[in-house]
Amino acid sequence: MSRGRGNLDPKRVSSELFTLTYGCMVAQLLKDYDSPDEVNKQLDKMGYNIGVRMIEDFLAHTPSAKRCTQFEEVADVICKQGFRMFLGIVPEIKNWNAAKDEFSLLLNDNPLSEFVELPPHCADSLWYSNIICGVIRGALEMIQMEVKCWFVGDTLRVMSSTPVCKLSDELAGVARKFRFRKAKNIAAITMKASAKTLTVDLDETYEDVSIEDIADDLPTAEPRYLLISYVLNHSDGRVSYPQCFIFYTPPSAKPELRMLYSSSKPGVEGKIDATKSYELRSSEDLTDEWLEEELRRV
Repeated sequence: MSRGRGNLDPKRVSSELFTLTYGCMVAQLLKDYDSPDEVNKQLDKMGYNIGVRMIEDFLAHTPSAKRCTQFEEVADVICKQGFRMFLGIVPEIKNWNAAKDEFSLLLNDNPLSEFVELPPHCADSLWYSNIICGVIRGALEMIQMEVKCWFVGDTLRVMSSTPVCKLSDELAGVARKFRFRKAKNIAAITMKASAKTLTVDLDETYEDVSIEDIADDLPTAEPRYLLISYVLNHSDGRVSYPQCFIFYTPPSAKPELRMLYSSSKPGVEGKIDATKSYELRSSEDLTDEWLEEELRRV
């Protein structure tokens, strides 16, 4: 009596083998280098070298792939074909900016981080799956497309030690009054998280202001939460005054700050209780045109 080999998918086997050995590789890098930041750089470098070679295999196995003319098409190919082929997952594409040249990938199921817990000494600074960023950069550079790729959040770091900020009493009172305001003009409040006090505090208040003025005041290297009351004119003559919550997180912000704001966002958003919620990467994208387009979406 003999045992059949069965129908094994070599791609699935290779991806599972990679995820099993990846943890050992990261552990060795942590031993070889003094700081987690250096390990992040090494993982990105290794991923880049993999991506440079991986693109040939990808193109060889996807003969139907066509040249992309828009960045949105590139995002679809990366998620629906690239990630599916090599890791067996399909990330969710979110948070396009107004220029359609920046977006976020949400990895709901990241096989690299399964059964992983970060050690305490690097729980705040190690981007465990940073090799993925390098792979994307390397692969796209081989087809003449230079991109930047980075992590803004990781469930491993949230589970390990990322703090969560709560609304200060002052801000809670201001937000409550703002929610029931009756003035028929554009107004806003900006909120700032503090790692020292673990509170989200009132940053600035705006009354009868333009969206351009709010955008001009946003910092270039620090995240912010915004609550905006807008004046929306409808085609049938109606005027509404929707309130929206915006999570602003510029790429130049420190990773620690981005993680602090990301981990605190659900709680803050729940307390603010705005009718709409958006994310923004650049202050230049905060315009009347962008906001009206988002608010008109069903």
